[in-house]
Amino acid sequence: MKKTTVFIFLLLFSTLITSQKFEGKISYSIDYELPEIMEAQRSMLPTEMITYCKKSSSRVEQKTTMGDQIVISNIENGESTLLMNMMGQKMAIEVGKQSSKETTPSITYSNENKTIAGYKCNKATYTVFIEEQQDSISMELYYTPEIPPIYNAQFKELKGLPLEYTINTQGMTMTFEAKSVETTKLSKSLFEIPKDYEIMSLEAFKKMMNQ
Repeated sequence: MKKTTVFIFLLLFSTLITSQKFEGKISYSIDYELPEIMEAQRSMLPTEMITYCKKSSSRVEQKTTMGDQIVISNIENGESTLLMNMMGQKMAIEVGKQSSKETTPSITYSNENKTIAGYKCNKATYTVFIEEQQDSISMELYYTPEIPPIYNAQFKELKGLPLEYTINTQGMTMTFEAKSVETTKLSKSLFEIPKDYEIMSLEAFKKMMNQ
């Protein structure tokens, strides 16, 4: 199913929000502008994203009416695992290293700024072309230079970490806005695959979803 592939891409795109100099938790709200044909699916979409950052690891959590979805990433080797707990079925999908299929982003910086979750953020427009989907993703965002995006694979060209950004793709608009940024020590267990999850390859998962 093409929609499943797009959703996984968007989920992974929003991951890796971490920094070598930051350990803690970032909570984002998610808002949507949907085409009429997708309005019936609004209740199924996540309304919050929580990112945990610790040294070279990140964990991104989203909850939907169908179940929990978590991406655990190793910043050093670029590998990610998608954890899905849907209707009692727990799967750990080994995404592996994400090949770069996007052109160099076009970034336009602005003098506009505002404070988000206690951080002064500067405005920028960030556009990339995704070869796999033959589509451009354009984002207006506000980033903080206080948290450098050293290990942020998607926003690595920016001068700081985005605390608010808007993605326009596949006919819909998604807006992520940080509601809180909490610096705190985190347990290593947050970044480990639970033993009760069935490990499978991305290819096996796609086959299971009839893609």
